[in-house]
Amino acid sequence: MTNHPKTAAPDQTQPHPGPLARVDICEAVGLAVHPGGKRPLVGDLIWDFADLEDLPVHLRPGQVRLDFTSIRNPKWRPLAQEYLFARLAPGHEAVRHLPSAFRIPLHFDTCRSRLAELARWFNWLTRRRVTSLQDVTQQHCQGFYDSRRHTRGTHGGPLRPTSSHTLMTAAQAVQEPVFYNDLFTTDRFTDGFIPWAGRTPYQVAGRTRSTENVVQPLRDEALRPWLAAALYIVQTLGLHVLDLIRAVRQYDDGAPWPGEGTHLERLEAAIRTHLDQGVPLEPVGAREIGSRLVEGWSAEDPLLALNVLSIAREAGLAVFSYRHLAPLRPLLERTVAAVGLRPRWAGNAAPVERADNAGTVPWTEGFATAEEAGHMVERVRTACQVVVALLTGLRGSELAAMPLDACVPPQDLGAGRTRYRLRTKLIKGQEQLGGVWDE
Repeated sequence: MTNHPKTAAPDQTQPHPGPLARVDICEAVGLAVHPGGKRPLVGDLIWDFADLEDLPVHLRPGQVRLDFTSIRNPKWRPLAQEYLFARLAPGHEAVRHLPSAFRIPLHFDTCRSRLAELARWFNWLTRRRVTSLQDVTQQHCQGFYDSRRHTRGTHGGPLRPTSSHTLMTAAQAVQEPVFYNDLFTTDRFTDGFIPWAGRTPYQVAGRTRSTENVVQPLRDEALRPWLAAALYIVQTLGLHVLDLIRAVRQYDDGAPWPGEGTHLERLEAAIRTHLDQGVPLEPVGAREIGSRLVEGWSAEDPLLALNVLSIAREAGLAVFSYRHLAPLRPLLERTVAAVGLRPRWAGNAAPVERADNAGTVPWTEGFATAEEAGHMVERVRTACQVVVALLTGLRGSELAAMPLDACVPPQDLGAGRTRYRLRTKLIKGQEQLGGVWDE
């Protein structure tokens, strides 16, 4: 076996005595890793798969790590690794001979869910002073299962019943590791012991397999207003938001101050330019106004919403020193009264038709900061996702995987009919971690 770089610090690795010791997980499962990337090994207490090639876009950094330190009993951490490795790589030579092992590999995301529930089960045993799996009985299994019947609050009291899916997951965490008993090296269940013998986790949780969607289609009276609102945002505001994005990206604070003088003189000259040319000053964002009020500014102060930093930048200064505010206040108040305030971006917004067809209004009141503009971009992006999801039925993972060239050229079906297609990756249920392309 070749030597591979360790993915964890010395205190994140523990000796592993079994046949899976220091096995390269990515190599065994068939997952491609970026050149020089981290390769988790059996025995590492944290399996970090962040350097995998073709990783699904919808997975966040915390979702590509399996952290076995969440299991309190160190003796059961190698056992959990052996179990999850076997679920990821059922064809490995150390796994495939097990008579009761599952033969279909689990998706990485499912393994993360399995580990979370397995940690709950093992830690539940630890709190009841069970230190060996040899001592686990059906009474323990049923006790843990019953503890998962309700979502609990911070003080441990039951809040509401959990779903049948949660109960099934709990039953899986208790029952499935028993089928890998012969693989375990640090502890084992009693030979022949199977929780809820003769019953599957589905049956324990009272679930029945169904070909129907668990989530039923949205009722028309809810779907139509939601889709109409999202379409209005996309079709009416979308192009303006694209212009907004370009304006924010191309924004330039201007050329350096060409003249001489002290900072105070340069600030005064910049303010007088606004007053003489009738150019409005810039406001600050709502967050900054709130901070000023907390700091003791009066809500009636005419300079409460004034962006003094923008004036400093026009004067060629990186910051605005508030010791200059008092001597400049009379000029600033006179200028604000004369020219007013106008947001930096979209201050003169183009008119658009109202959603209720009651005339036209500016598409926005403007944005004082790039952060506020970013919030608007996020709202439009969300509307785009709603439209695509409702019209196509794509999952969230498939929406996230859509490339920039997702729109396939329309297909003319004749008789005035046109078929539109989107190109993305199918993630759920696919053997390949990153999914497969589909239209």
